[in-house]
Amino acid sequence: MTAKLCLRCDWSGDGADATCPRCGAGLFARAPGPRTAPDAAGAQASETGEERIERSWRNRVALVLVVVLAIGAVVFVQRHTPSPAVATAVSTGHHGFLLAPAKTDGGVRMWVWNLDANTAVAGPMLDGLPEELVYGYEVHSGWVGITTASDDGMHTASVLHYLGVTDRPVTVARGDRIAWLPGESSVSVVRSTALGGCRRRVSVNTWFVVTRQAVERYAGVLCGTPTAFVRDREGPYLTVDRNGTPRTLRVGAGYVQRILPGRQVLGASVDGDLLVQRPGGGLELYYASPAPIRPIAIEADGHALDPIRVLAWNADASQAFVLGSIQGVQGIFRVMVGPRPRPRPPSLVLATNAVDVQATPTADGDLYISTDGAISLVHAGHIEPIPAPAGAPGPLGPVLWVATLAYSPAEG
Repeated sequence: MTAKLCLRCDWSGDGADATCPRCGAGLFARAPGPRTAPDAAGAQASETGEERIERSWRNRVALVLVVVLAIGAVVFVQRHTPSPAVATAVSTGHHGFLLAPAKTDGGVRMWVWNLDANTAVAGPMLDGLPEELVYGYEVHSGWVGITTASDDGMHTASVLHYLGVTDRPVTVARGDRIAWLPGESSVSVVRSTALGGCRRRVSVNTWFVVTRQAVERYAGVLCGTPTAFVRDREGPYLTVDRNGTPRTLRVGAGYVQRILPGRQVLGASVDGDLLVQRPGGGLELYYASPAPIRPIAIEADGHALDPIRVLAWNADASQAFVLGSIQGVQGIFRVMVGPRPRPRPPSLVLATNAVDVQATPTADGDLYISTDGAISLVHAGHIEPIPAPAGAPGPLGPVLWVATLAYSPAEG
């Protein structure tokens, strides 16, 4: 159909009639308009939108590719660039810490050796050279128990709660003799006062470090002077001497029981195995039994072990390390303990004539030894010298190995 236009009433439309349907005037055919312009504009607008979408998609792809390439470059550089030197200590293959007292110009100071890093830091000053060191694993915060002796013959039990240079030992108790229970949180103390003749008033108390309370185990009169005092998980053992004749007593709750006449106690395991000696005799082993038993001699090929001092017990209380001699050979001997008809012969760990001899076992069966300040590690039968870390003096007196510390000593 043809588009028509009425010049009279401006009607327009398509139709075959020659007159205007509105006013009856004649119609004129309308010239075709430029239809291509609007179509071209729409097509251009449509193409512009598609191009915009395509460009946006391409931009995103390009961005993703840039990010992937950047990450790949970083990974490549990290993998192919040598790592810079790290200022940390190299592991020595040893583990744990060694607590080592040493003399200084101002007295005695505790040093803390980090065996793994081969470093050492200065710890607190002590009240004197220790006779014994123990570690209280039972206490959550950890503590180190110390026994020191004064010039008047009295002994002091104290604890270190930290190992920084400003820490000071805190006194727990004082008495004639001190007996710690290793790994636990208590220490027993015996005190005695002369009454005349052989008679002495004797008291035994157990102090609990955490609660700072004491429990009296025994108070009474005994004939003889206390000369040795040890304990196991159940309680203390006391040796009293009368005119050169010792006898060892088990201290109960309010009573004492004579168990070893003629014997001096030298050491006790936490399980109650006692190492004892008769005057002029060799080392003997005694363990509690329902049937009466006599102490068993510790011998090698019929030759007695002449004890000087019990140095330490291993973690499960099956072995004791004793400084002594057999047929003129002096050194540290390993003694197997526990109920058995006859103990194994003692074995020589290290022959030494050093004056200051100490030993401290590790949890896995190794043994650290101090001989006049020189430290060695006994591992699988081999002895390895352990040089002192830089700046640390050689130890004097007992040393103590611990697996870990519940606190970090401040750098001195």
